[in-house]
Amino acid sequence: AFYIGAPAIVVNLDQRLLSIRPPHSFTRLPRSLCERPFWKASEWRSWLVFYSLPTLLGILQPRYWQHAAFLVKAVFLLLQAKISPTHLQQAGSCLQLFVSRAAQLYGARFMTFNVHQLLHLATNVENLGPLWANSAFPFESGNGKLTKMVKAAKGAPMQILERVLVEQELECALHAVSLPSNVMAFCVQLLGNGDTRKAIRVGNVCVFGAPAMPHLTAEEKQAVNNFLRGEEQNLNEYLRMSFQGTIIHSQQYKKAKK
Repeated sequence: AFYIGAPAIVVNLDQRLLSIRPPHSFTRLPRSLCERPFWKASEWRSWLVFYSLPTLLGILQPRYWQHAAFLVKAVFLLLQAKISPTHLQQAGSCLQLFVSRAAQLYGARFMTFNVHQLLHLATNVENLGPLWANSAFPFESGNGKLTKMVKAAKGAPMQILERVLVEQELECALHAVSLPSNVMAFCVQLLGNGDTRKAIRVGNVCVFGAPAMPHLTAEEKQAVNNFLRGEEQNLNEYLRMSFQGTIIHSQQYKKAKK
């Protein structure tokens, strides 16, 4: 009753999954379910928390879909930046429901040690902080970054130490000191942030690409006038921007893949 691995069903699921366009904060685009043996841990996280329920809706029988929703809701709550006592209670209740109904829906063989551990997840978050705070993802990506810092066979530890310290000092300088635009661009280039090399920073906002003269409607002109309090300003239009770490692009930006 819960099996949805038939080829025709998988094709349907893939069509839904691959049509999803996540924001730029997602490091990977959705991949076919046929490739799930090769999915990275972050892809499984995205599947569980964001993709699974809309993809499975109407395909997985309602009682199985609702059962999966208990786990999705619990994990989502425990991944938040701020988790209240109410959220902890809700997550704990959802996990209790998920585990208690698992054997009835999937049989006793489903009741593994990993399933049992879900019962302790909310308590662990209460004691140790959100799930993301205890993630190994930063260490995995950090290993590759550290490897690239070694340029010679001798003295690898000192090479890594020196380059890490230089990067940290540069990052601090970028935020603490007002730098000329050419110096800022050079520092950003040294840090390897290619997407922001040609960025123009205004407070905590960065705009990317070449500016263009905007074609404003009468309503837009009035809104700009009101915002600028009647002061005349040269206006530029950009197709991409970054705000608080999130990349936002307009519909006119043709290179967007997400």
